[in-house]
Amino acid sequence: MKTRLLSCFILAGCFAGLGKAQTIDFSGPGLPGTISYAGGAAPLVGLNISITSVFASGTPMNSGITFPMTGGVLSFTTGNFVSFSGGVYTFASGGSVSISGVIPAISPNVTTWLSGSPATATLSATGFTVTILTGSDTKDPSLVSFFGLPAGTTFTFSGTIQIVVNSGGSGGAVSASAHGTDFLNTAHIQTNVCGLTWGFWKNHVSSWPVTSLMLGSQTYNQTELINLLHTSVGGDASINLAHQLIAAKFNVLNGTNPATAGGAIAAADAVLSTFSGKLPYNVDPSSTVGAQMVAIAGQLDFFNSDGAAQPGCTFSQP
Repeated sequence: MKTRLLSCFILAGCFAGLGKAQTIDFSGPGLPGTISYAGGAAPLVGLNISITSVFASGTPMNSGITFPMTGGVLSFTTGNFVSFSGGVYTFASGGSVSISGVIPAISPNVTTWLSGSPATATLSATGFTVTILTGSDTKDPSLVSFFGLPAGTTFTFSGTIQIVVNSGGSGGAVSASAHGTDFLNTAHIQTNVCGLTWGFWKNHVSSWPVTSLMLGSQTYNQTELINLLHTSVGGDASINLAHQLIAAKFNVLNGTNPATAGGAIAAADAVLSTFSGKLPYNVDPSSTVGAQMVAIAGQLDFFNSDGAAQPGCTFSQP
């Protein structure tokens, strides 16, 4: 059996905001962990991936010190298999991700230090890469306070797991062993920054906090996002909504309180997720779904209107 050395990347669906990042990094040898896909509608699963240390950077306390972890385990499960095309497996949103174990410097007890839910995942059989995109995760309060971060701080994560594929990888089931693992978590401390318009983000690409975003169930790279922002609405409600959703997600990463969007960001993702493939979807604004898109876009336009939805906010143009 031919064995191939692959890299498993676990990346954030939301990413670090602007300014100096405050991060907590979990790492370990991976073994005896496994990553597998059983075929059919099954999810992608990572089990018992070994984590042996935690290291923080830029935090108010205990920064720059490696703290050992004993019995540390990273495990994850995605949503079910969606498709295989061009050598790439795609898995739906859902599932869970967690890291547990003992960090003696914080507690002698086995603790779940991190928990979250992957948003979607892909496995490239030709690029030898697994990518997991996720929303924010939460940390145990004792871990947060140990590094001097405010209570209620939310996190996103990104990381890599080196794996060796033992079988499969050609469109069917895959079985692999996990090796060197690095799992980086970025803190997002709530601020009250004014939302900026989609026109601002369109014209200030160098200020973007990330180079890719998930809109609905699809991930768009920087070039695709630029193209969308430069596409005129032209009677397509999906483009109108995409303009406002891109700006809203950049604003959240820049420190705008997402609660001031009144649920419109999640609503936009939900309606876009009902379509297959990538934008544009050529939706008539007078249709039922088109009217829904127009209404949500209006809410996001208010959220993005230079602080109109964030009374007393601070302008922080990157």
